[in-house]
Amino acid sequence: MQNDQKSMSVDKEMSMSITPRDTAKNTEIIKQKIPQILKNYEQLKEWSDLGQWLLKLQQVLQNHPCPTIPKKKLFCKRLAQCLSPVWPKAIHDNALVIYDTLLSNLTSCPDYKLVEDLPLFSLGLYPFFGYSSIQCKPHVLSIFEKYYYPLQKNLTPSIGGLIDSIIVGMEDTNEEMMKKVMYSLDKACESVGVTVFFGMLWTSILRSSRCRLGAFKYLMKRWNNQKQSQELEDQVDQQKLPNKSALVINALIASLEDEKALIKRAALDFMCAHAKIEDQIFSQQEYLLLVQSCLLLFVKLDHAVVRRINNWFFGEEEINEQMDIIKTIQEALRRIFSEDHIEPLKILQNWYMQHPETVGMTLQQIGFQLVKYIYQKTLEENGDKSDKVDKASERLVESIASNSELVLQSLYIQLESNIQHKKQDLIKETLNYLNFTINQLMKQQFSTSSQIEDYNQHKSRTICLQYFVQKVISGLIQVDPREFHEMIVSQQLLEFTLDCVEKIVSRFNLIYQQKEQNHEQNGQSFEDLVKPDDLEAINKYSEYYVRLNKFAVEKQIDNLFRLTSMILLKLQMFSLKVGIITYDEMPEWLSQLFQSMNGTFFQSICSIEIILEIIKQSSQSVNIQKLSQMIEHNSFKNIEVIAENLSLAKYQIGESFDGPNYIKAIFERLWTLIDHHDHKVIDFILYLSTNFNHVFTYVIEQSLLVDIDQRRYQIFCRQTITYYLKHPQTNNGAGVILMINYLDDENPLMRHNSRQWLAQSMNQFYRILDPLIGRLQDYQKIIKQEQDIIQKRQIALQIVDTIKKFKTLFQLNQSYTEYICNYKPNFGDDSTYLQLITRILVVYLTYDYENIQENSKINAISAELFEILLVNIESVKQKTDIITDYLETVLTKLSLVIQISDAVLQIQMLNLIMAMVQSTKEVQANLSNKDKENLMKIYQSNLFFLNLVTGLKQSNVFFLRNLYLQTILKGIQDISSFVDPKLLSEKVHMVLIDLLNLIKNHEFNSIKYVESKVTQRRPSYIDLVKNKKLIQEINQIEQVDQTKRISALGETYDELFCFITVVKRIIYYYFQFKDEVRQVQNNKQNVAGILLDFVTLSYLRSGNKTQQIPQIQIQFKYQDTCQLILQQMPMIITSYLECWKLGLDWSFLSTKGCIIYSFERFEEFNNQLKNLLTKKESDSSDDDQIKQTIIQIFQQQAQEFMVQLISSFLSIWQNSYSNNYYADPKQSQDMSKLLELAISLQIPPDEFINNFIKTPQILQIMAYYQKRGSKKDIYFFNYDQAQNENGLLFFLYVYFVTSCMSGIRQNQLQQLWLKFLHMTKALIASRHINTLLWIVEIFHLLSWKYSPREILANNELKKELHTQIRQIINILSEIAAQKGKFITINVNDENVRYSVAQNDHNLQVIVPFTPVVFEIYQKYVTSLQKNGEKTEELRDQYKIQRILFDPYKQRKNIKLSQEEFGENCALLSLKTIKKLAQITLKNTYEASRMERITEIIKEFMSNIFPLMEDKTKPLIVEGSSELLKYLLKKSKEPLANEFRKQILDIFYSVDFFRCQRRTLQYWKNIIDWIADKGDLLQEQLGNNQNFLVQGLSNLFQSKSAEIYKKINGFARICFIIYSGGVDKYTQKITNLIDSILIMIKDVKNQDPTVMLLIIFCLRILILRLSPESLNQLFRKIWPSIISMLMQIFDKRRYNQHPQVLQAGLKLVELFSLYQLEEFYFYQWIFVFDYFGITVKITPKAQDQIVQGSIEIITPFEYTPCIPGHFPNQSSYEIDYENHLYQDQMQVSLAKKKRQIIMREQKIEDEQEVRRNAVFLCQNLIDINQQRVEVSPQQLESQIENEFTTLDELIIK
Repeated sequence: MQNDQKSMSVDKEMSMSITPRDTAKNTEIIKQKIPQILKNYEQLKEWSDLGQWLLKLQQVLQNHPCPTIPKKKLFCKRLAQCLSPVWPKAIHDNALVIYDTLLSNLTSCPDYKLVEDLPLFSLGLYPFFGYSSIQCKPHVLSIFEKYYYPLQKNLTPSIGGLIDSIIVGMEDTNEEMMKKVMYSLDKACESVGVTVFFGMLWTSILRSSRCRLGAFKYLMKRWNNQKQSQELEDQVDQQKLPNKSALVINALIASLEDEKALIKRAALDFMCAHAKIEDQIFSQQEYLLLVQSCLLLFVKLDHAVVRRINNWFFGEEEINEQMDIIKTIQEALRRIFSEDHIEPLKILQNWYMQHPETVGMTLQQIGFQLVKYIYQKTLEENGDKSDKVDKASERLVESIASNSELVLQSLYIQLESNIQHKKQDLIKETLNYLNFTINQLMKQQFSTSSQIEDYNQHKSRTICLQYFVQKVISGLIQVDPREFHEMIVSQQLLEFTLDCVEKIVSRFNLIYQQKEQNHEQNGQSFEDLVKPDDLEAINKYSEYYVRLNKFAVEKQIDNLFRLTSMILLKLQMFSLKVGIITYDEMPEWLSQLFQSMNGTFFQSICSIEIILEIIKQSSQSVNIQKLSQMIEHNSFKNIEVIAENLSLAKYQIGESFDGPNYIKAIFERLWTLIDHHDHKVIDFILYLSTNFNHVFTYVIEQSLLVDIDQRRYQIFCRQTITYYLKHPQTNNGAGVILMINYLDDENPLMRHNSRQWLAQSMNQFYRILDPLIGRLQDYQKIIKQEQDIIQKRQIALQIVDTIKKFKTLFQLNQSYTEYICNYKPNFGDDSTYLQLITRILVVYLTYDYENIQENSKINAISAELFEILLVNIESVKQKTDIITDYLETVLTKLSLVIQISDAVLQIQMLNLIMAMVQSTKEVQANLSNKDKENLMKIYQSNLFFLNLVTGLKQSNVFFLRNLYLQTILKGIQDISSFVDPKLLSEKVHMVLIDLLNLIKNHEFNSIKYVESKVTQRRPSYIDLVKNKKLIQEINQIEQVDQTKRISALGETYDELFCFITVVKRIIYYYFQFKDEVRQVQNNKQNVAGILLDFVTLSYLRSGNKTQQIPQIQIQFKYQDTCQLILQQMPMIITSYLECWKLGLDWSFLSTKGCIIYSFERFEEFNNQLKNLLTKKESDSSDDDQIKQTIIQIFQQQAQEFMVQLISSFLSIWQNSYSNNYYADPKQSQDMSKLLELAISLQIPPDEFINNFIKTPQILQIMAYYQKRGSKKDIYFFNYDQAQNENGLLFFLYVYFVTSCMSGIRQNQLQQLWLKFLHMTKALIASRHINTLLWIVEIFHLLSWKYSPREILANNELKKELHTQIRQIINILSEIAAQKGKFITINVNDENVRYSVAQNDHNLQVIVPFTPVVFEIYQKYVTSLQKNGEKTEELRDQYKIQRILFDPYKQRKNIKLSQEEFGENCALLSLKTIKKLAQITLKNTYEASRMERITEIIKEFMSNIFPLMEDKTKPLIVEGSSELLKYLLKKSKEPLANEFRKQILDIFYSVDFFRCQRRTLQYWKNIIDWIADKGDLLQEQLGNNQNFLVQGLSNLFQSKSAEIYKKINGFARICFIIYSGGVDKYTQKITNLIDSILIMIKDVKNQDPTVMLLIIFCLRILILRLSPESLNQLFRKIWPSIISMLMQIFDKRRYNQHPQVLQAGLKLVELFSLYQLEEFYFYQWIFVFDYFGITVKITPKAQDQIVQGSIEIITPFEYTPCIPGHFPNQSSYEIDYENHLYQDQMQVSLAKKKRQIIMREQKIEDEQEVRRNAVFLCQNLIDINQQRVEVSPQQLESQIENEFTTLDELIIK
């Protein structure tokens, strides 16, 4: 320092010795020599030449000292270049001497203001110090001390750059040098003041990593260590910590986040020394941020760092829970898991590893956030990331296993708080976390393993679960049941509580088991776990349960009932088992369970299940046994057994009765629940029947005796058969033996099952017959006389009894029937017994008995006896006589019975009619012509089929309907030959129509079995027979509302099954199908078994199947009827589909399309289909049985009439999807059912496509195109035809997508492709866009699913296949290129005027969409629903979709112009070619023929490349560019070379950049790939060498076209660099940088366009160079760049070109955005480089505005450059007094998102640029005390947007 002072003294003496005359002389000499020397700089080639050049310059300055210097900016720029790190120390020394001499000369003049030229001198000095040699550093410091520090406060604007420059010297290992640096920093501090200096020092720490280590060293050395008053010390500390809540905190956090360990340590050292927690320098919130930052460092265990953190946290004290830091650590850990940090699990694990004593202090407080983090990451992540999270969580859980219950306690506390505040969403969330923790995360800790390894841990975890249950119960009982049910989370809360209770019970059972084995576990017993609180909680819950149960039963809330009941059961069983509860009388909760048995089906089952569980567990505990005995108490007392001969066991109510019989009540309720076909009901009944067989028998006996409940007994038998098939070892014959008791019952249905109970001799049979016949004859006379009602009823009963006796006799033995046929009575009548009896029976059968119920029984019993006689008669003659005499009478009676709706009599009449029909068939061969004519007349009349159908439709009872169906079927099969063929067709048509309507509208189709809604079984008509009151009630209901048919009285499934089976039998009969004699399921025998009994299964087919369409060549016996059935096939299918319940997931299919096929997407679907098709009969549900029956029907149809079947499918399909282009897509049940049926038929694919193309629909299309053909440049468009084609191909695609792909033989595969190609050969002539797209889609699908590669040996097939694929892709490319004109025509329009384009409403794109288009549509709609089009990125992304699927155009009959329609078609073609063309070609060509694929791609791309040059259609350009990019991506190697020329031609076109941003993104990839195939950048640099070297200095002498060409060339260079990756062109841009330096040396005289391109290129280089490459490359050009910017923002050039001004602002902002550390040396030159200040704007009056003059008010003499270009309408004031605003305070570790200020591409308003300059300056001030981050996508987006406007900008 003494030498420096001596030098200053000498300089002062020299300056005093120079006279003004000498100064003037020296000035003249300087003005002459300096410019000459500067001019020679560009000719210097080596560093030795540079040394000589510097010596000359030094000599001139020393010999001719003067206070002025010519070309000062250029002079300083050259000096700065001489301080470049590429030059040796000698050059640096000479340059520093010149700096010193020059500053000495300039400052010798008192009027010289160094502060104005400070940027010029700092340009080289500031960056130089950091990399200068140790010999040069003192000289630099000397210059600062001599010339800079004397500026005092005026140094403030540049103090940031100065500190950044010399602070790195604090890292020097030379102690002497460090002292000099410290001294220099101290002097700087003295100059600007403590607050300013330390504020900017903290700013340097915040924004520059290179400054941090030196800065902390200086802080440690220069912090106030002297002893002084506390007040003064605090004051000084506050000055050194300006804006500490933002600036200082962020600086410390940034240091702790630094990658360098030394910087972290230095920051921690400072915190330990001068920012101790106990000193409370920062606020609690600020300390929390620092603690959080420190904890984040535990992700890597650097022991030196960890030691310092521990010291700062705890000092020398022993860690204890009372320390304040523990609470801060808890909160910090919570934040770490709540915010987005890297590997928080590892951080926590490492922390606990270092401080295991803090686990118990922190785990409960952070448990909720910990689990939430793991849970969310487990849901979000997949693949390797998910495995990483799982492993980390496993390691952490293992490390905290001994304290795992603390995590649950944390969750409990959160849950309790949420429940208290009734935050249902948060309750639900917390319950999810709890469930995840117990059942996944800590499954091992809370499992119910087979043994207890650690009793204490087992105990603590069990208590933890108990605590939760207690808390839930305590909260639950405070809530009213209604309010609790209305909570969204009620079910979830109960489910989890039940899970916890089950775990508690299981864990107690483990303790109990080990106690029994070892008597005691480690001196402990399980009773110590049961607390009084547990008993109280169970009792309270039991009391609350009664209220909850009543509410659930009243409101029929099943889930609430089930969960609460199961919790109750578990708790009670637990408490009874451990002995904390015992009952001496029936508890209230159990009584309530018995009452709830009368609730819904579900509630009843649940109640019974709980009660039975108590009985089952009675052996577990004395207390449970005691409770069980209360339930069973009266079940043995009030039912007594009485043995009888014919009945194994009958029961009656006993006299002793001292309470309710609970078991009997359970049985009775179960018997009523049997209607629901639930396996649990059967299981419960069978369990009880084993243990309480006497009660079981009694209940069924009473039910059958009182209710005549045969149907329930049928159901019981059927379901027990199923049960015993699955559990044969449990079959004990329960229930079946009871039928012995009903051999002689009065009920006709019961009698039918016991016909042979009497067995007597035939001796003297006449003595029985005669009196009985005589009695009937007498009654016949008496009943016609006038009598009162009572007498008539008595007589009626006697008649019935008599006929019953006849019936009983004839049922006993066939011999009785033979007797009456052959013998005559003894009382003189000439007729046989048979003739006499039949005449009497007909009288009784047809007589009207005045609606007396007893009398109607006469009709029924007469009909029944008539039927028995007719069936048993063997004589053909006698049968013929009876049929011909009485058939019409019987049918007439039936019509009358139908009118009065007498169900019971209808049953008997139908049985009789069926017997007569059967007899007609038997005697048919022996009938005379007259008899045949009479019978034909009767059967053809309305008395038969019409009567039967009418009765069927009017009936509402299953059994009766079933009988009608049997009769109709019997009639069709047995008397078709009696009916005229035409009339037969009419009758069958009528029957089918009515049956199909009944099937279609059947109740079963709409039933969704919500068991909780069903409380009683539906009564059958057998119930009605014995229950007159019930009949009256039904009649009343029918009168009130006829629309509400009482179909519920029948068994819906069984009834529908019968309907379906009858239609099946009709079809099978007429088409002579062979029936597969296979029961659908064993337990269905009693449903449709009767039908099968009456079906003739031996009809054989005649004739052969033919393929002629539409006529059928098979000759059938009933040809007209068969044709009629085929015509009705669509209706048959539609009706059956109404019964079809979907079994597959069809979510991928909608009314507007389906997704693209891939194996992965449809693997799960195919597995579902295979399971459905291979499901075992024993596992089949009712729905499955119906589906199997339907499949059987259509499998036969598929074998015989596949063309007609597929045609019917297509007819139905065409009406299922949406034709509305703008309608929302919906899931269509009709479409899904039809397809599920079609694929369930398992038609081989080759057969399907073979018959598909023979359908009338496809033949019509093929014929259409064979007749019309196509025109080269004219595209015929017929809307109706296009719509038809679209629907048919849609069906074909979805069918092949979903059909099960089983093994297919090679010949089948060959046929499949040949037939498909036959169809598409005709369809390719179509120019309907959807048709062509569907063809490509199906080619793609088949190429994956049925790959043709193995059959390509067939040359004919291969040629046709490849030809068609090539044709279809080329056609689509032509449509994309819009080479043709669309003309709308009608199907029959034969005289089309091709020269006239007909535009009408039919010119529109058609739906459903093809899969490619549909997926694009789906993605677009989903994005709109989720995000809308809020961002520019989204708007750019969906421009094409918005054109195609505009969601805001909800209009019909959209009128598209020719151009609009053509563009839509082009876009659809491009999207489809992109997605499918290349992969389809690869799938259909051999691997060795890849060159052929390339040729085809080249062929269709020849149509596409011209599209990319037509800038008038930007969306087409985008679509075609996307296609090109996709092709290159998939086949880069061959296609890049093939397309290089075409691509470069487009790239070099003058309007290349005139496109949309997404187009440019595609071309970024394209150019990058092309550049890889050759040195594209070097080519461009060579082509533009002259331009790059000379700029535009001589170019204006040339033509403007040449100028434009050169500028375009430079723009392409920029794009090539931008297209490459980071550092891709680092080694190739040296010449480019040199050329840029040449062009920016004189900004003032440079063309604005060139300047724009240069700055644009610099910005691209910054984006495409890594920080290391950027620093290395820019270090030598910073002086030139900063000089360029200084010239751009020269205050004297206020009228700078606005585009150039904006470009400069963008470059400055980019330097700041990228946080280039070198730029911080210069930032102060351009903007106010300070913190916490605001640019205050004061508008000026109009008369105060001076053009080109800006008023900047600042306390310092220096004003940065950019403010000189603020809008001149205002004045601006900056006071440099830092302030801290609330929004600037750091409240979390998250960095603030920095937005780009300079975003505009086009300058519409020059003042807008200047206003943005103000915003930019303020933004750079604000971020000086913030940690910020910027999205790279924003920067990329901005560059891309500027590229798209580059051409326009250049032209302007």
